[in-house]
Parts: sequence; C-alpha cells; structure tokens
Amino acid sequence: MSDARKRRTGDLITFDVPAGYDAEERLDKYLAARVDTSRTKVQESIAAGAVTVNGENSEDGLKKSRPVEGGDEIRCRLLKPPPVGARPEPIPLDVAYEDEHLLVVCKPAGMVVHPGYGHRTGTLVNALLHHVGARPIQISAPSDELDAGALGLSTVGAV
Repeated sequence: MSDARKRRTGDLITFDVPAGYDAEERLDKYLAARVDTSRTKVQESIAAGAVTVNGENSEDGLKKSRPVEGGDEIRCRLLKPPPVGARPEPIPLDVAYEDEHLLVVCKPAGMVVHPGYGHRTGTLVNALLHHVGARPIQISAPSDELDAGALGLSTVGAV
C-alpha cells in the first residue's frame, strides 16, 4: 500500500496519489485500507466534509464512491470516536462472588454497563474500577449482553 506519499500533521492526514495510479478504487475503500479506522468511519468523515480531494469536500459534491486517480491530493481529518475513558466512582456493588481471578456482580436494572455518549458516569465499569482499585480487570462478554434496563449477573475476569 505504498502507492501514495502519506504525511501527517496533527490530526490531518494527507495522501499524494502518484501520477501513474490507476487502480480504480473508491475513495472510501482507498482511505479505509490506509488509515487505522473502519470504512464506515471513513464514510461518515466524507459525508461530514472532513475529507477533501483536490480541495473539494462533500459540500462541493464529493462522494464516497468517487474513484481515486493519479495526481489526487487527499486530505482527511477522520471523525473521532466518543471519549470513553472510564474513571473509578464509589458506586455500591452487589458482589455475588469474588476471588483473585474472578468477580461476579449483580448489575442493577437501570445501570448502563459501559461509559459512552450520554452515560459517561454512573456505569457498571465506573463502579468496577473503584471496587478493584489498582488491580487490572477485563470485562467479559456477558457484560455486553445486559441492557441498561436489565437486572443480571456480570462476570469480570482479573487480568
């Protein structure tokens, strides 16, 4: 994938496509293959006007399906995912079982499992981080299956 010169300045990534490039690749596929993000995130960035080709963005009619051509200058500022850095919070936990390798807690109905947009605090993850202190943890798959409104056991493995 060394078919273009790639430059990065802060969050701006610029690709100078060589004059002989003729792979007939769509813009969204081209970028997704060359930056560390999903094609969906690239498409969202194109639609939001955060990607330009030769100075034109979606407001000028740039489409995700536009073929990349030799001589193109592609600039992109990919949309960033929501910040989800969880911080420990002293939220009471109903611990069903705990040893040095495993923690099983009863997630109350109404509690969101993971922090995200609209729920940065007050989540099960925030409570778990406080409960385990400096001990590293990995939240196992069953946590993801408990909706905010559901009451249920959640298994957490200590790493």
